[in-house]
Amino acid sequence: WQHEEHQSAVAACFINGVYVLEHDRRERPTGMFALAPPWWESFGY
Repeated sequence: WQHEEHQSAVAACFINGVYVLEHDRRERPTGMFALAPPWWESFGY
């Protein structure tokens, strides 16, 4: 967290995650078409 670039990168990743979750919430894809589960699992959530 010492470098501003790292903070920006982490914030951008989580903002992207919010967009992915919102897409899945609106479209309600299932199985392999759902985008959020693979995205969050890559971060260990």
